[in-house]
Amino acid sequence: MAAWESGTLRQAGVWEMSTTRSRFQIAAQSLVPVVLLAWAMLIVPVGTALLMEGVWPTWLSLRPLMMGLITIVSHAAIGFAVGRWVPKVVSAPLLAVATWVAVAFTVTVDAPWLRHVSGEFPEQLMFGEAASFAALWPHVAMTGSIALAVALLWTPTRQAWLPPALSLCVLVGGTVGTYTAVKDYGYNPPLLTGETDMSCVHAMNGGPQVCLPQVTASHLPQAAEDTEQVLTSFREARVDRYPKLITDTLPDGRFAKPSNESTWRAPLTLAAQRNDLKFAIVLAAVGLDCSRPDPFLRRVTIAWAAHITHTQDSWKAFQARIDRGTSRSDVDDRLTEVLSLSRQQQADWFNDSVTKACAH
Repeated sequence: MAAWESGTLRQAGVWEMSTTRSRFQIAAQSLVPVVLLAWAMLIVPVGTALLMEGVWPTWLSLRPLMMGLITIVSHAAIGFAVGRWVPKVVSAPLLAVATWVAVAFTVTVDAPWLRHVSGEFPEQLMFGEAASFAALWPHVAMTGSIALAVALLWTPTRQAWLPPALSLCVLVGGTVGTYTAVKDYGYNPPLLTGETDMSCVHAMNGGPQVCLPQVTASHLPQAAEDTEQVLTSFREARVDRYPKLITDTLPDGRFAKPSNESTWRAPLTLAAQRNDLKFAIVLAAVGLDCSRPDPFLRRVTIAWAAHITHTQDSWKAFQARIDRGTSRSDVDDRLTEVLSLSRQQQADWFNDSVTKACAH
C-alpha cells in the first residue's frame, strides 16, 4: 500500500512541483492512512480475542504486538521508497510477495540468526512464557535500519555522494549490530518464563508450600493432600525428604528447570488432568535431579518409591511408556530382592542408589 501511494504521488508529478512542504512531510502525511490501516489489521484480531475470552492484556503479553506496530512503520517507509522509483503496478504486488517470502522463510534456513531479526517473532509462546526485550529489539532495529537507510536516500544535499554513503553505513551498522546481538541465540529466542500468578497452600503444619497457577488452583487441595501422604510414606520408610516448595512446571514453558533438595518441580497440572497427581509427586520425591540418570537404577528406585506410596498402578503405566515393550524382569527381580531387606536396609539402599544413578 505504501508503494502504491508513493507511485500515485510520482504519477501526479508531486515531486517535480514547487512546494513549501518537505518531501519527508509529504511522505509522512501520505503514509498515515496506510500505517493506521495496517495497525488495525494487528490490533483488531487481538482486541477481539481478548473480548471473547473476557480478559485484560498484560504489558508483557502486548510486547510482540508493540513490536509489530513499530515494524509496520519501517515497512511503510521501505515500500514508499521503492514506489518512488518503481511503477506502482510492479512495486506493490512485488513487495507484497517478496516481503512475505523474505520474512516467513527465515525460519526454514539453517542460519538461526535470520529469524531473530526478520521482523516477525518466530515462536508461539507457551503457558507462562513471555517475549523478552532481548528477543524483540533486534527485529525493530534491523527493519528500522533498512527504513532509515532508504529514507536517507531521499535527503536533498549538494554533495551527491553523501546520502548513499550514509545510507550504506546505516545499513551495514544495523546488520552487523543485530547479528552480533543474536548470533548466540540458537533456534529459540530468549524468553521469560514463570510469568503467571501462582496460588500456594501448605501441605501440612510446617510442611512445604504447594504451588499451582491460579488458573488451575482448583487442584491445590488434592495436591496438598497427596504431598502429605507421599512425604509421610517416605518418612515411615526412613527416607528423609524435607522440601520447602513443590511447584508446578507448567509456567516454565519449554525450558524445564531442574529440581533441587529444597524446591521440587513437577508437572502437577498435567498430572491432575490425568488423575495421577500423587505419582507426579512421587517422581519428584525420588530426587533424581541429574539430566541423565542411570536407566536401570532410575527404574528400580521409582518402582520402590511407588511400592511404599501405593502407586504401583501408576508406576506400571509409566514403565510401559518409558520401556516401550522391552523386558522388565530385571527391574522386578531387583525390586523383589530389595523388598526382602529390613526397613533400614531398604532406606540405605535407596539413598545409595539415587546417589549412584547420578554419579556416572
